[in-house]
Amino acid sequence: MVSRWVFKVKRDSDRSVERFKAKIVAKGYSQIEGLDYDETFAPVTRYDSLRLIITLALHLGLDMSQANIKSAFLNGDLNKEV
Repeated sequence: MVSRWVFKVKRDSDRSVERFKAKIVAKGYSQIEGLDYDETFAPVTRYDSLRLIITLALHLGLDMSQANIKSAFLNGDLNKEV
């Protein structure tokens, strides 16, 4: 599967730069500008797949690292008070 990066600049109400955003999208190779260029597909992994990758890395002696995304659920709607 081929993928591509999508970069976006988020701006404040006064048009100053608030932050830069980047995401990787699957099927970027099949998008056509003007037709479906703004559509994105965010790949998601299953828990079983993650366990398999961790097990393979352990058995092969590979190093693994993790990255936490700070603003992943920043704009989500909550049903409870936090």
